[in-house]
Amino acid sequence: MPDHEPDSRTLNFAGDIDDQGQPLPMTVEVLRARTEKWPQSPHTPGGVAAQLARARQMFIDGYYTYENFIDAATRSLQAVEAALRVRLDTGTRTTLAQLIDQAKKQDLIDDSAHDILHTGRVLRNQQIHATTTPVYNPAIAAMIIATSHKLVAELFEDTVTAHERTRLKAALILGSQEASFGVRKPPHPSHRQRPALSGIDWHGLRDATPGASCCHCARLMGTTYSHLYIS
Repeated sequence: MPDHEPDSRTLNFAGDIDDQGQPLPMTVEVLRARTEKWPQSPHTPGGVAAQLARARQMFIDGYYTYENFIDAATRSLQAVEAALRVRLDTGTRTTLAQLIDQAKKQDLIDDSAHDILHTGRVLRNQQIHATTTPVYNPAIAAMIIATSHKLVAELFEDTVTAHERTRLKAALILGSQEASFGVRKPPHPSHRQRPALSGIDWHGLRDATPGASCCHCARLMGTTYSHLYIS
């Protein structure tokens, strides 16, 4: 909207902050660059991705119309709700509050995201039932929208990427243990014919780990190996 004048209320805020924590000017370019920093996953379902894209555009358009900031945040929360319903495989009767709490119980979100999403949910509900038009300032809107993007991206993270993290984690553990213990023991006889999984030497990982047993090795080779992640 190059011919439109900026909303005077928007100009009271910085567009973003730089790496040194210094405020950046409120411009369309700065707002657009801010939205480009929010994570996205190519594996996000189309409907959810479309809602997030709309939230980003509405956030940028807040430069011209201040009320767009709250609309952008609300749209991002709709994307979170849709994403959680898909990820948690819940029906339409489950409320957003219940979805957020379920995501926390399943360790899909941390305490900070849990609090921010609940704050956004409460503000959204106040907007729905308000008798006057509520507004968010750009900072509050950005916090909610950024958290929504981060959560959705993590919910639909590529499983291949997750497995690569598993391999790297195991390799790091194996390398550090080998450096500490020097010579590795020969593999357990019952495991000699078992091929390595995804290129990881699970026998070496077991033998280089103090107190590890055959059962421990079997667990690593089973379903629980996918839960090793690099923090």
